[in-house]
Amino acid sequence: MIIMATVCTFADDNSTLTAGQSSGEITSAEEEDYTPTIECRPNVTIEDVFRENKIIDDLSLDFSEHYLALVDIEYAGDLQVSCGNELTPNQTAKEPVVFNYHSGWYEHYSVVMIDPDAPKDKGTVLHWMVVNIPGSNMTQGEVACPYFGPKPPMDHGLHRYISLIYLQSDEGPVAVKDWSQNRYNFNLTSWVQDNNLHGPLFGNFFKAQNKSK
Repeated sequence: MIIMATVCTFADDNSTLTAGQSSGEITSAEEEDYTPTIECRPNVTIEDVFRENKIIDDLSLDFSEHYLALVDIEYAGDLQVSCGNELTPNQTAKEPVVFNYHSGWYEHYSVVMIDPDAPKDKGTVLHWMVVNIPGSNMTQGEVACPYFGPKPPMDHGLHRYISLIYLQSDEGPVAVKDWSQNRYNFNLTSWVQDNNLHGPLFGNFFKAQNKSK
């Protein structure tokens, strides 16, 4: 697969994340002699940003065999998802456009968006799932869970809304199970294992909350 450069700007300090270029099989960053870093923070990787926001630990993500690159996500009004920037539930109510993740011509991908910060009785909430995406052509993928915009409880603090893209195996398409009635207590690890997915190879996230004042 080929991963070209994509950029993500931090809303709080105007720093920029850049994912570099690589090709070949999925290997570790060390083997590729490349680690994506933040331009103005040269010793900090994109994975570090996820780690700083407790995404890696909370979702049990493993980057021992590959590195994480950024995917561009845009909501109506040219609103960019920028690695933890805060957006409002109204701004993110409608399905975004996911683009500029550079994929292999003959590879298929699955995209999920989840909220791991929901109240305990709801567990991790699945907000979106599209599977069997040929390359980066999202419109040709199969929707397993229609987009459901952020609806965090009032005064529950900031929730992380995390989008992840996984590479599907060569064993065949992912089963299109209807998740629309099973959004709550979504087990990301089990879903990845059950479908023999690789990654995540691409990701991004924003934060949102509902305030009474």
